[in-house]
Parts: sequence; C-alpha cells; structure tokens
Amino acid sequence: MSLATIYRQLENLVEEGDVDLIISPTGEKLFRHCGNDGRHHHHIICKICGASRAIEFEEVEEMVETAAKRYKYSEVSHSFEIFGICERCSRKSKG
Repeated sequence: MSLATIYRQLENLVEEGDVDLIISPTGEKLFRHCGNDGRHHHHIICKICGASRAIEFEEVEEMVETAAKRYKYSEVSHSFEIFGICERCSRKSKG
C-alpha cells in the first residue's frame, strides 16, 4: 500500500468524523482518534510531548456562526487548536 493511499484514507476518516486532524505549530498534519463520537471539538496540545486534551468552547462556535452570517458564507467549517507546554513538561524543564 502506498503512502498516498494511506493519507487519502486518513483524510476520508477525518471527513467522516472518525479521526481528528490537528495542524501542529510547524504545519505538520497530525491524525488521531480521540473518541469524541464525531462531535465537533478542539484540542489543547503540548508543544513538547504532544499530549493533548479535547476542549469545547461555545464562544468559538458562536464566533464562526457570526462571521459566516456577516460575510454571507455557507457550509462553513473551522479548526481551532491551542498549543502550550503541559504541566508535566513544565515541571521537567524547571527541575
């Protein structure tokens, strides 16, 4: 199986909501299954170890809806990720 086939299948899983696509601060595509039953959500991700947690912000969803209405866009989607350093990695760097 070619690498292109694998990435096509991963993109299909993202479209179906079975896998999440996260774009790292360096632009790398990261795929993962995080078990949120296909519900739309966002992540906070450690820049050092890659640990992540699903988060939900109603404010982001409201902002997207407002922008779509204001600029008359339909079929809108978005991606919103927060990157930082987790508590464990922060302790290691100070220790």
